Amino acid sequence: MTDHGETIIFHVRATDPANSEQVVHECVGFPMAHAKAAELRMNGYKDVVTSMARTGDEAASQTT
Repeated sequence: MTDHGETIIFHVRATDPANSEQVVHECVGFPMAHAKAAELRMNGYKDVVTSMARTGDEAASQTT
């Protein structure tokens, strides 16, 4: 059975505590998305949300 967890694109969104701007990171695979969400929380970002990206969605501002 193929593990599709490493090919799924996730978006991690959060609110920057310094200026209240929303940032978006695009991550390949759930482990990478989980790590990015944890990093953002440890750095004080608010409202951290992880979601699966729609197929062909190019809205992320940064790829991790």
